[in-house]
Amino acid sequence: FVERTPKINLQNFEKLYQWIEEGYIKPRISMKVPLENTLDAMQAIADRKIIGKAIVKV
Repeated sequence: FVERTPKINLQNFEKLYQWIEEGYIKPRISMKVPLENTLDAMQAIADRKIIGKAIVKV
């Protein structure tokens, strides 16, 4: 989908970001880690220890 219709994909992401800014969507962030701890976040996801998103700070 992304490769076949990049314009539509971009429009979808723009709408998604708009909904986040307007508060219609509230992503659940379970973990924030610095870049050097990325493997910890990936392991937590694999072990099903988090619900929601893992954020890696760059």
